[in-house]
Amino acid sequence: MEPASRGPRSGGRAARGRRDRLRGRRLRAHAVELTDAGRKLFHDAEKEAIRVNDQLLAHLSAKEQEQLRHLLRRFTTPDD
Repeated sequence: MEPASRGPRSGGRAARGRRDRLRGRRLRAHAVELTDAGRKLFHDAEKEAIRVNDQLLAHLSAKEQEQLRHLLRRFTTPDD
């Protein structure tokens, strides 16, 4: 029987056990919310990242850009 199904007598132990199991499996989640300043910072950083990306890729043809994207995906995607 799982601790959570034992009823109120299990107290906080059941919640701690469940929390620890979730943390161990990396399934624990936290809700976060951006502030107005955080949203502005994110927007500014995103614009800068797009600008730098465009600048770096400007010297490559469309075919070369696609080849680069393909190679980068191979580096970042685990083999099946």
